[in-house]
Amino acid sequence: MNWITESIRYRCVFDLAGKEEKIATLEKESAAAGFWDEPEKAQAAMQQLASLREEVDVWKELAGRAADLQGLLELAVA
Repeated sequence: MNWITESIRYRCVFDLAGKEEKIATLEKESAAAGFWDEPEKAQAAMQQLASLREEVDVWKELAGRAADLQGLLELAVA
């Protein structure tokens, strides 16, 4: 694999803003009238929504922990 392919792949993995945008889109779609008219499509969308939420939550939790550790490090160095 070349570095361009790898860069694109990892950008997608770490694209938190893009994932949050997709969550907002799926939430809006799921609130629309007729969303459950196609149950299989709706269920797939809800599974994707749950997966995205879980992934974003993990990254946000890790970011919070990193910030906490940075604060502790600053206190230890001071």
